[in-house]
Amino acid sequence: MTDRDAASTKGRQLSEAKQALLEKRLRGNLKSAVEALAIPARDPAAPIPLSYAQERMWFLHQLDPQSPAYNMFNVVRLRGPLDPALLIQSFQLLVDRHDVLRTQFVPENGRPVQQIVPAIRFELPIQDLQSVGNPKQEIDLDGLIRAEIRRPFDLARCPLIRARLLKLAHDHHLLILTVHHAIFDEWSNDILWQELSAAYRALLDGRLPELTPLSVQYADFTLWQRSQADSQPSEQLAYWKRQLGFDLPVLRLHEKRPRPLQQSFNGAMQWRDLSASFYPRFRELSREFGATLFMTTLAAFQILLHRYTQELDILVGTPIAVRGHPDLKELIGLFLNTLVMRANFADDPRFADFVQQVRQTALEGYAHQEVPFEALVDQVRPRRHAGHNPIFQVMFVHQKNALNQIDLPGLTASQTPVDMGAAKFDLTLFVEEGEHNLRVGVEYNSDIYDIESAERMLGHYETLLESIVENPQQRVSKLPLLTGAERTLILERWNEAVLAPAADLCIHQLIEVHARSTPEEMAVIAEDAELTYGELDRRATSSPIPCGDWASSPTCRSRSCWNAQPR
Repeated sequence: MTDRDAASTKGRQLSEAKQALLEKRLRGNLKSAVEALAIPARDPAAPIPLSYAQERMWFLHQLDPQSPAYNMFNVVRLRGPLDPALLIQSFQLLVDRHDVLRTQFVPENGRPVQQIVPAIRFELPIQDLQSVGNPKQEIDLDGLIRAEIRRPFDLARCPLIRARLLKLAHDHHLLILTVHHAIFDEWSNDILWQELSAAYRALLDGRLPELTPLSVQYADFTLWQRSQADSQPSEQLAYWKRQLGFDLPVLRLHEKRPRPLQQSFNGAMQWRDLSASFYPRFRELSREFGATLFMTTLAAFQILLHRYTQELDILVGTPIAVRGHPDLKELIGLFLNTLVMRANFADDPRFADFVQQVRQTALEGYAHQEVPFEALVDQVRPRRHAGHNPIFQVMFVHQKNALNQIDLPGLTASQTPVDMGAAKFDLTLFVEEGEHNLRVGVEYNSDIYDIESAERMLGHYETLLESIVENPQQRVSKLPLLTGAERTLILERWNEAVLAPAADLCIHQLIEVHARSTPEEMAVIAEDAELTYGELDRRATSSPIPCGDWASSPTCRSRSCWNAQPR
């Protein structure tokens, strides 16, 4: 049976009606029920509720108003003759065009509501750094950028968008744009850069930009969304209750440090560029399976989590743009929902089969995306764990590089990577699709993980992707994870160790010898963690390992029991 046949067989496991619906949606020949309803203009006198996604953002902000975790930012290096005055005018046109960029959140009768300010003046502070020498300039830039993107917003005071322009030379600028997630998402990021580019281009030509008029505003959407929730199809909610209404496991990755009782949102970020030659091969493999790049990269991530934890039931959250209605395509705002992708690794499937499971789960999730995640949490009522996100702890994000949308005449634009020092979840894997390559990144909770763990995860993920391309018929338990450097360390350096003087010592004594002489040397490398000789000796002497029925006495040598994990 071919992979396409397998996909077809998986599809037939759905009801005929549901399968027909999915096929029509995939062909783009059917609008969903919500698409068929026009979004009415709001009553200007009526209070404007928050959307479901905004409600969650507002609640998280109340817990920690100083946290920058939900600040979205772009740091764009612009080379060429920039006209700052026209750039300010371009931003002003966007702020005038999109009400949500003039929105603040204020209490009314004990609940937050949106309040649209009729007009604001967009400010673009310009900081001249031309006199700063190059070595010091780079140090100053790091601090300036980090301070700017981490500066908290007050959700009760608009605008919740700000920009700063750093002038490094007469033809070299750095534009720092920061927007709070409560009014913005990745799709909005694309719209903003497209419209900003069009506005700047038109103003440079001495004319006003010709942007498509907006038929609705974000406030119209929130009122419409709330009205739709009252008539939410019961089948939509029933699907998610079947998927998530039982035995929700907590994903327990090996943690370097004790978890705080309250989530702090402290974090860090690491990125890695995959080889340009890999991208077309993996894209072609995805097509062979009838899957999108999102589906195959998600499948690989779920395999990695399974291999790290040995858990058979893996739950991962992923954002989806809720913009099915045609009126929403050109709006800036927060149109996100979170889908939970649940994967099962019973029977150790081959990757070719597992990706079809992921594909089917994704298609079903898309077909039932209209249930807000916040409403789902209320319905499922998962057991709460201190310091953990409900339902899932790990996020997967597949996105396009927004740089492709920046087209300012006479200027070349490049993104400047910045680590903001915040994390929304325990772990988020980003797969960023560029024009010719893939880039992967890990945003991690720095309270419990460290940079070495993140770098190792990226290395293992890259190895796993390469392994999948080489042998997609391999069972997931057999797909190689270790990087070339780790294999060299294990196969060559460790095997060259001179152990002759210790030939009469037991293994625990050998460990003690190494713990005294080289405590920082690696003793154990497993798929999800590593231990130095010092750490291994401390664990062995302080925490006896239960050995089931194996018995020992003071006069006999004890047999050690090991599992696949160093802990």
